[in-house]
Amino acid sequence: MTDDDYDDDQLYGPPDEPQQPDWEETSTRCDHADAPLVQRRQGNGVVVVVRQCQRCGLNLGAVKKASVTTPLSELPWWDEARRERWWALRAEARQRESDAWHRAYDAYLASPQWRELRRKVLARCHGVCEGCGERPAVQIHHLTYARTGYEMLFDLAAVCLECHEKIHPHLKDHHHD
Repeated sequence: MTDDDYDDDQLYGPPDEPQQPDWEETSTRCDHADAPLVQRRQGNGVVVVVRQCQRCGLNLGAVKKASVTTPLSELPWWDEARRERWWALRAEARQRESDAWHRAYDAYLASPQWRELRRKVLARCHGVCEGCGERPAVQIHHLTYARTGYEMLFDLAAVCLECHEKIHPHLKDHHHD
């Protein structure tokens, strides 16, 4: 058999399988294109001139007052609310992306493809937890989500409930698999 005898979907899974989102590449990434000068009062009461991004509110650095050609009294003040709004929007976008990924992941875990992969991992370890080597393996743990939907067997470990809870203590009451 040659590589041409295989369907790519059989080898790699369909292209729309869930992938872990890269948070830095979301639509909420800022290029800081618009960053005018503003006045900002520091904690010690001193007023400084900085560049504040108008999209995300980030402080892009101080500017020497002597180099500012606009009278300081005409510069707007730092807008802390702008930064707070940005972070709230980012959090909402991340939550939407996470929810969508988890819906796709849950659907994948219900698929025949996952059931067959799960069967192979459990067979590999003869039903014994690969974490403790003592208890029966009842769940499959992803060591990476980089190839979700087209995992290699070495991307997965068969584990007992106790070991899986040690790996994911924050998911103690939310068991996938």
